[in-house]
Amino acid sequence: MSAVHDTTGTGKGSRQELEALPADVLLAVLSASHNTGDLYSLVRSSRPVYEVFRSAKRTVLISIVARDLGWSGLRTATAATLITAATFRRGAQYEGDAKPAIKLYESIVHDPRGLSFARGMSEAELAKLVRINRGVQFLVDQYAATRILRLREIHHDAGRELNSRERQRLAHAFLRHQVLASIQSLGVMTQGTVVYEHLFDLFRPWEIQQITDAHSFLRVMASFVFPSCERIPRSLWGVYLTGREWWRDSDEQEAMGDLGVMRARFLEKLGHKTMADLEMEMDISQSEREARRNMMPASYNFLAAGSVPQTSSNQVAEQDWSLRGEIYQREDALTGLFVVEDDDDGDQSAPFGWIDGHRGGIDCQRRGGDLFRETLPQGQENLTALQMNWARLVVRQWRWLGFMFWDKERIELLKSKLPKYATGWLTRPPACDDNLSFEGF
Repeated sequence: MSAVHDTTGTGKGSRQELEALPADVLLAVLSASHNTGDLYSLVRSSRPVYEVFRSAKRTVLISIVARDLGWSGLRTATAATLITAATFRRGAQYEGDAKPAIKLYESIVHDPRGLSFARGMSEAELAKLVRINRGVQFLVDQYAATRILRLREIHHDAGRELNSRERQRLAHAFLRHQVLASIQSLGVMTQGTVVYEHLFDLFRPWEIQQITDAHSFLRVMASFVFPSCERIPRSLWGVYLTGREWWRDSDEQEAMGDLGVMRARFLEKLGHKTMADLEMEMDISQSEREARRNMMPASYNFLAAGSVPQTSSNQVAEQDWSLRGEIYQREDALTGLFVVEDDDDGDQSAPFGWIDGHRGGIDCQRRGGDLFRETLPQGQENLTALQMNWARLVVRQWRWLGFMFWDKERIELLKSKLPKYATGWLTRPPACDDNLSFEGF
């Protein structure tokens, strides 16, 4: 196998050994390429190798993408490839405009035939699939670069490189985000509408939370690639970020909705730096740097909102509290969640951090900024503003540290140094005032 590994070079001996392989073995070698860059180096090494690749190009490329994303991730990547504004040309006019895209997503992701949609792609769509995967892997690397250093500060062993399951969880969240962003651009989506409920029925509760956290990371990345001073005011989205409204131009909108474009714009503007490099270069104090770690910005307000509406009306608020309590009671009566230890595809169960934080509960209603359970045990209903602020900071830090994506071993290491994240902490009331500590926030 060492001779095969050397085929990325240009040596005559390596090419001859590669060309001497049977066609089916050579096809397996091409499909096992580490990435498309290595693949194209092999393909360019000789004419016979190129001919084998050309005869099975679709199979080779799909195999590489599936290895990176898992088979369920490949289906979502296929959906992200096919669901675009160009596919549904009516534009963002009415709520119903998004329904065909939602149906297409359902048909692809839940297709019992598996990969039929990927196999039926055109050459242009296949090239876009590869480009999306390249963008996804870039974003996963960028996310990891910003988190690993902080995880290592908390517990050295928690800062090791991501394994394949963790990378696939992150990749799947970014892919679902692109699907959501594409559908969002097609029609009106507001809380309480039919299309809103239909869309969120596509995702399980922890998947919604993962999408939300992926979106927050993309918002931070966009702030580097599209600084506010360079934006051309075109449409005000009313985005709340660090206390001011932001204008969003068409280039940023395209990049937020297309992972390949985000990667291209980042490399074009910032080269091969990482997000961690950029954050270190910022001329801010250590306290400000720590504070940024608790920021989870959002520009899709419908995504960050909770399921039960908030209101200042006391009468309606009481009805909402009653409804929320009923939801929690039903939820607590359901069978608890459990971790699938051999989940090689990274997508068959809720992540350990979600299950552990809710003590195995279903937690079917909370997402985004509305993650902490708000119905408290009898006698503890009256929280002070200090307690609620503490709860929000703890939730934001938990999200920023990436608990929604890590395996059990990494999370247990972090918990050993962060006792506030004991099992079931998301369903317990915040600490009493006398026990509050804001150290580390």
